[in-house]
Order: sequence, then C-alpha cells, then structure tokens
Amino acid sequence: MSDLQSADEDDPRFRFSHADPRGIRLLGRLTAKTFGSRAPERVRLSDLHATERFVERRNPKGETIMRMTKKFVEIATVLLVFGTLFSATAQTATSADTSTAAPEAYCTSTGGVVESRIPVYGTNGPIGSWLPLENSRNFCQYTSSSDGSRIHVLIQTLFTQKPTLAALAYYAEVAWNGQGEGNPGSLYCTQLGGSDLFGGINAAGGGWVELRTTDEVLEACIFPDMSTIDSWGLLYHSDGIIRGTDLSTVLKYPNPYPRTKKSE
Repeated sequence: MSDLQSADEDDPRFRFSHADPRGIRLLGRLTAKTFGSRAPERVRLSDLHATERFVERRNPKGETIMRMTKKFVEIATVLLVFGTLFSATAQTATSADTSTAAPEAYCTSTGGVVESRIPVYGTNGPIGSWLPLENSRNFCQYTSSSDGSRIHVLIQTLFTQKPTLAALAYYAEVAWNGQGEGNPGSLYCTQLGGSDLFGGINAAGGGWVELRTTDEVLEACIFPDMSTIDSWGLLYHSDGIIRGTDLSTVLKYPNPYPRTKKSE
C-alpha cells in the first residue's frame, strides 16, 4: 500500500477543496508528507492530480451534495411510480364506469328497470334474522304492461353478444320433468344445471334482495358461467308463457335454435 493510500483520511487537513488557496498549500504539504525525504524538488503534475482526487473524495460538501442528489432521485422515483399507479387506477376506474354504464343504459332503453340486489341468507325467517352476504349484482327487470308479470335477467347476461348458459336455457325451452318436491322454479333451475339455493336444500332460504320492490326476494337461477335469469321466468317460458317481456327481443345474444311451434 502506498503512503498516499495509507494516509490518515480523517485528518482535517485533507478536507479543503483544491479550488481553495489553502488547499493548494495543503497539496504541497501532503506531497511532502507522502514522499518524505524522497519528495522531488518539483512535484509532478500527475502526483498533484492524484492528490487532488483524494482530497475531492474527502470533501464533506461534495459528499452532502451526492447524498442530497441520491435522495432527490429516490423521491422523484417514488413520485413517478405513484403517479403511474394513480393514472392506471384512474383509467381503470373510468373504463369500469363506462363498461357498467353501457349495460345499464341498454336495460333502460329496452324498457327495463335496473335493480341493484344483494345476496341474503335466511330469508324464510323474520327480516331481523336475515344475513346479508358479500357483493351485489345489477339485474334488469322487465314488467308486462298487460298482466303485470315480471322477469329478471342479470345485466351482463342481457348485454353480452356471446352465448351464455342462461340465455341458451331460456331459448331451449326444455320441458320440466316434474321431478322433486318443493319450489317448482328452483327444481327446474336445478334440472337445467343452475342453482338458486343458498346453503343447499334447507329451511332457511335465501335470495337476491332489494327492499321496497314488488319482488323483494328474487330466486335467481345462476349457471356455472355466472349468467343468470330468474327461476320462475325460465320455468314459465319452458311452457310457452312469457313473463315480463320476451327476452329473445332484448338479449343481445340471438336465439341459435330453429323456431318451434311452442315459440310461435
């Protein structure tokens, strides 16, 4: 290790900037200390540059500037990341609002009413014992002007142009097999491969609730692809009876089956 490298770096004499006149004199003393009796009469320029670089590295002011610069870079990076996340979140929220508004607008434009319903367990008991569950879903309710009957379809099922199990079940008009005991609408939903049960077969009951509506507790037949039409609407339609409105006139996914006498 050279004398220059082994010099005491904490020596306060080394803390002057080479731009300071005192630093120039210090360079001479430092050179003499480094080379001792072997110091040349004339200090080589390369030796001065090496000593200057050593002093510059020990300049506390320079170290402070470097630390401040590093801190500013860190802060700028954090702000950039949060700004990007905020922008992405805002864009996602805007897209979500747009995607939600379009189906709802379509519902009302086709004569329906949007209902926001929550899943509730225990609806066969007193209302004080009902257990509201997580999440909510928007349904489009259609009411017949002639007989006041109603049918409910999930907003997404109504608006999608792709096939869904609920729409296919409605169009297929499969006859009820009459098997089972209990609610015919629920039994028919099960026959089609859907379910409107909360907690399986039990006495507690459950449904999709919106208070102060004609159908406060809705039996919604939910299929594995999450598409949904109310169970009674499916059952009646299987027998050629239209409740609320003929969904074939409002579902964006058209009927893929040939017309039958029952549908005519």
